[in-house]
Amino acid sequence: MKIGTIISREGQKLLVFSNNKIFRAFPRGKVIKKYQKIYVGDIVFGKLENDIFAIEDIKERKNVILRPPIANVSKVILLFTIVEPEFSSIQLDKLLCAYEFLGIDIIIAFNKIEIAPKEELLKIENLYKSCGYDVIGISVKQRINFDKLLSKIKGDLVVLAGPSGVGKSSLIKELTGMDIRIGELSIKTKRGTQTTTEVKLYSIDNETFIADTPGFSKIDLKLIMKKEDVRNYFREFRNYKCSFSNCLHVKEEGCDIKLALSNGEISKERYQNYLKILSEF
Repeated sequence: MKIGTIISREGQKLLVFSNNKIFRAFPRGKVIKKYQKIYVGDIVFGKLENDIFAIEDIKERKNVILRPPIANVSKVILLFTIVEPEFSSIQLDKLLCAYEFLGIDIIIAFNKIEIAPKEELLKIENLYKSCGYDVIGISVKQRINFDKLLSKIKGDLVVLAGPSGVGKSSLIKELTGMDIRIGELSIKTKRGTQTTTEVKLYSIDNETFIADTPGFSKIDLKLIMKKEDVRNYFREFRNYKCSFSNCLHVKEEGCDIKLALSNGEISKERYQNYLKILSEF
């Protein structure tokens, strides 16, 4: 019995990566009956029949997330830039809430550091580090900090997410050698044109995979959590205990978060983003 990882699914067409080779794959009827659906990221067992991987079973999944539709995700790299395109803190904070909710380990990576204003980059990096996040600055163009990034994801199945134009496809190309389509930046707007239309895994080595996903222009957290849940996914809030367990940290009496904010212990920008997210529910 051979073991492999599903790296692509387009309708009923499956590709599996096994022993450093890529094969077309199809599931036995018993597999469809038992699991109903096969996801990119599934670890599968099967046999080779005329260079086609016949799937006999699927290893128990660690997790399944629906956006992107993928299984067994170990980590997510949230890729952003300070400039070209301009950094959006609200977009990052929404993604952080989403992946905190899903229980996926998070790496925040800032690309294009060679053109980012140093003081602004350092300020933003330090803000998210102070919240307990793993933050790294990289340059795909100049291959800065590539070894550090690779050491953080070795042996993992990693989802790569972030706005259009920040260099997701370029990063995958440099990490894997795969020549995939890369979106062009509009000279006038400096905004990226999204080119990735489906979820695919790319192998960095035999045990490390990275997935490109359609760019996030809007995250609707209402689909995955309740309004009162949002407070649980701002890490810095966890260091404080309010007088009332149902405190939303808006106008309530005895709110430790509001006190910490007035004392400068919590970022005003992060708190304003928290309020913006609440207002969307």
